[in-house]
Amino acid sequence: MPPPRASWLLALTALCGGCFTTATIHRRGGPNLDAVIDGADQRALYVTTTVADRYLVERTDVVEIDHPGKPAVLAGLGCVAAGAFTWWLTTKAENPSGFIGIPRAFAAMGIIIGVPLALDGLGSYTHSRMKAAP
Repeated sequence: MPPPRASWLLALTALCGGCFTTATIHRRGGPNLDAVIDGADQRALYVTTTVADRYLVERTDVVEIDHPGKPAVLAGLGCVAAGAFTWWLTTKAENPSGFIGIPRAFAAMGIIIGVPLALDGLGSYTHSRMKAAP
């Protein structure tokens, strides 16, 4: 017997949330690096790429850092907003049968999936920013 849809959606959310862990480091003197920032000091960033290569990137070579987590925060907040709006709409419904269970279930699912996704993205973003700070 297959698991309920909510379980599949939660598993998909966890899988996608785990993908937002690498920062993109734009450099002057070389290609962009998609890497996890391990640490930093006043003169360099210490990073590990997805294929386990370790690099020292001079701060003077760094143009910009795109920290991970921002897409997850936006997706999570979008799910929460859609869920909250749907829930609000169910309070305004004038259905003579009074059946609002399915729309409320979808609204609750959006909120239940969106909050952890946004928090995971925020955690990834702040962790990367703290690691990149000198």
